[in-house]
Amino acid sequence: MKPCDMSAIEMITVDGEDFQSTSSVMDFPGIYTSPIENFIETTKVDNHNLYMSGAMVHYTETADRIYFNEPYRFVNILYKSHVYDSDNLPSLTHNEMIAIATYCAYCHFYKQGLMTKDSATI
Repeated sequence: MKPCDMSAIEMITVDGEDFQSTSSVMDFPGIYTSPIENFIETTKVDNHNLYMSGAMVHYTETADRIYFNEPYRFVNILYKSHVYDSDNLPSLTHNEMIAIATYCAYCHFYKQGLMTKDSATI
């Protein structure tokens, strides 16, 4: 089941590194590079909070379920959700409201300055 406050899926991954190695002389060239890729992933220390290691997977999304092409043991789902107030409008902090109002005022006065050719307003 999907989380009830989910608005969009950003990414779904599984454990295991996503790399591809090709070779014309070996049947399975990834066998030798897999330990290297895993070592590189374990030594990454400055990761973003939303960083998810692993291979991205294919999925099908229906109204309230997510279906996968293969039976995975564990999956990591990164999704986006929005918080709404009682009027069903996006909940904003005071700083976000000030930033939106400042941007609207900037656009208004910039447009007014262009129309009147007033360099002091621009």
